[in-house]
Amino acid sequence: MRLQVNQERCMGCRICELVCGADATSFNPARAKIRIREPLYSHPMVHVCHQCESPECVEACPTDALYKTETVVAFDKEKCISCFLCSESCPYDAIFIYDEYPLKCDLCGGDPLCLTYCPRGVFKLVDGFYEGGD
Repeated sequence: MRLQVNQERCMGCRICELVCGADATSFNPARAKIRIREPLYSHPMVHVCHQCESPECVEACPTDALYKTETVVAFDKEKCISCFLCSESCPYDAIFIYDEYPLKCDLCGGDPLCLTYCPRGVFKLVDGFYEGGD
């Protein structure tokens, strides 16, 4: 399962970052596992884990803190040594650093908040891992 992103629909409102970075007491976009970047003179770009079929981040991780399950590329914080090789190896710039640990989309357990709250319908939940081409 993965998020398919329609980049052209994104208007850069960052609601996805807000809901992703929320917990019971606060909204903190720095904790978000999705990011909107707005390059100078360009359209906003959504950066979120592609849930790759052959994830380079998993290959780069020396402690198996990142691993592939039947549905997502998952992260085990207890195994992480904060080397950030996963972030450096991600070809989609979709692993972020916060509080000395990497952050990557876990699809909110199968019910992604960004999908629910995006006012422009940027996201679509699709089956399977990313094999390129979207």
